[in-house]
Amino acid sequence: MGSSGENARGEQADGRSQRLEGEVTPPLRRGGAGVGKAVRRPRGGSRTSCLLEELDKARRARQRFFWAFSHELRTPLNVILCYNDLLASEILGSLTAEQELAVTRMAASINHLKQLVEGIFELSEIESRAVPVAVERVDLCGLVDEVIAELAPLAAARGLYLRKEGGAGVTAVTDGPKVRRILVGLCAGALHLTGEGGVMVRVRAGARGVTIDVVDTSHGLDETEREQIFEEFARVSPSPQHTGLNLALAYRLALLLGADLEVTSEKGRGSVYSLHLPACVEAAAGR
Repeated sequence: MGSSGENARGEQADGRSQRLEGEVTPPLRRGGAGVGKAVRRPRGGSRTSCLLEELDKARRARQRFFWAFSHELRTPLNVILCYNDLLASEILGSLTAEQELAVTRMAASINHLKQLVEGIFELSEIESRAVPVAVERVDLCGLVDEVIAELAPLAAARGLYLRKEGGAGVTAVTDGPKVRRILVGLCAGALHLTGEGGVMVRVRAGARGVTIDVVDTSHGLDETEREQIFEEFARVSPSPQHTGLNLALAYRLALLLGADLEVTSEKGRGSVYSLHLPACVEAAAGR
């Protein structure tokens, strides 16, 4: 996983540390690992302060655009889906076999666009810090079962297996819905990147928390792909259904929970996405 440069605590690779202050931001991902811990910007002079201020303005403008864009698209998309459902149910008249096929394909395309819009909306909410963290004791084994049940149709459609290994009796004090969303993103992303075989979800408890591995049998990722895999709209799959948002959302939510998220991969050997959850997540983490 070999991350170089500054680590998640602001320390240099040679062991030196910097003075830290400022806004929490996602760390750089180098050498194949997306390490899910926030780092803080180092103290700088007036020029650095001006640059950071401009960067913050640009970030906020981007958030406003994403939020407005996704919000305005939701209503027309839902209307189109409703009319498509009317056609599919033949309430408006009988359909020929060719028309049924066209309606089915149209519904799939609309749902794909809707998922993209929802993903953009989720990202904008996370970036604006409008997502609270509510913790409770979570049965991780049961949660993984829910994720597998949700994604079973996707796996079946691609001719892949989606299974669980271990995890019996493993629990964590965390935000269950957000961990579930992370796992849905990781598993969906892995399924889209896998052509043969499938995806295994492993749950294991440790002294400092719980690790959930999502292991796929894909062709693996090269160095450039590993560096980009958690970026928004990163396209490392030829699949048109792969928007590049599932893994980006998973990474941002992991940051929100104070968790680590990393990928280990090598061309021809598949990939392992590892979510390291702390023993207990504080509710204040999402503020």
